[in-house]
Amino acid sequence: MIYPVTLAMIVKNGGTDLARCLDSARPWVSEIIVGDTGSTDDSQAIARSFGAKVIEVPWTNDFASARNAVLEHATSPWILVLDCDEALATLNANAWSNALSRDDVAGYYLRLCNVDGQGATTTEYSLMRLFRRHPALRYRYPIHEQISSAVVEHAKQQGLRMESLDVSIQHFGYSEVRPDKLLRNLAILEAAAERDSRDPFIQYNLGKILCHEHFAEYPRASAHLERARQELLKGGGQYAHTGYQGDLYHFLMVAAWRTNSADAALVYALEARRVCPDSLDLLYDLAVAQLRSGKLDDAIASFKACLARRDEEKSATQAGLGSYLALDGLGQALCLGGRLDAGIQLFQKAVALAPHSTICRHNLAQAYRAVGRNEEALLEYQVILSRKRGDTRAYEAGLSLLEQMDKREQASAWKSNFGGV
Repeated sequence: MIYPVTLAMIVKNGGTDLARCLDSARPWVSEIIVGDTGSTDDSQAIARSFGAKVIEVPWTNDFASARNAVLEHATSPWILVLDCDEALATLNANAWSNALSRDDVAGYYLRLCNVDGQGATTTEYSLMRLFRRHPALRYRYPIHEQISSAVVEHAKQQGLRMESLDVSIQHFGYSEVRPDKLLRNLAILEAAAERDSRDPFIQYNLGKILCHEHFAEYPRASAHLERARQELLKGGGQYAHTGYQGDLYHFLMVAAWRTNSADAALVYALEARRVCPDSLDLLYDLAVAQLRSGKLDDAIASFKACLARRDEEKSATQAGLGSYLALDGLGQALCLGGRLDAGIQLFQKAVALAPHSTICRHNLAQAYRAVGRNEEALLEYQVILSRKRGDTRAYEAGLSLLEQMDKREQASAWKSNFGGV
């Protein structure tokens, strides 16, 4: 069946990622337009092998400009946007066909799933990736480019609807940290902020990238994030379709915690709950803020509220907020309140739900140590190191525990087996 969709992409040195992306999308589109922004590999040949029309787009440090150049060449009624480090998951042909046949919808939000190096989904977001071809629908912002506000406004003017479609896009780009890309993105954002210092979206993204562990410039990040918050609060209805407000509050809390401002983080958490009352992410953040501020009873109540919303986890941006992470947080609160045995039981449940969670295992091991169950603590540290050899915290904690127990031979073996981390 021929579907009335143009796949619109920009690419630079996409390589095998590009082939994976095009292979996943080709059965679901009738046209592929690839804008090449300066590849030196075989990206153009790969694109043409999938039947794509390739256009060369001069790179001007502006992702929106590049995407809009590609949109000018599209001819189908619908536009699907993917990046080369993404791939469409299996689609339902009937649902896809029905969605494309509707004349009352301006655009569809699709689900973007960030996938780690082991192939596990770490976070999910809803993004505007399928929309009608129309000259009014163009991207904004030189980086983290957005089209959703344009689609929403177009829908409002034309009396059309916005819908969510049960289609998943797998994103593999976060599997490996690329310092060169981070530096490029920071430079683009700083230049954009110089041109328009009041745009909250630019300030938010600048603060967010400065929170990345590669930069870890938390005081600077906090200033930009707070500026974004202030502009949003002043803007009122102007930012009614802002999709990043919850994430903004999350990073305001992160920056506050990293600068030892637990009270400020709690203030942000409480405000966030008023602004975004339905967000499971922000309910969990509130619980953490209460825990870090020593408000244990409040934290316990909030973590329990997260657990009661486990069925909503798919709508959250992080796995575990209504299950193992909430159990872990509840366990921490109980341990801090002196209920160590009850806390251990919760940590055990969290580990059973998420054996891969290093955080849960660390907290379980620490609780074991607190009640003298040292052998069980050592076993947890061994499991952590067997899965993540470079975990310095587990290595040092296990070695310290063995030395404390005066187990010299085991300590020596520990150094031999796990040393050099």
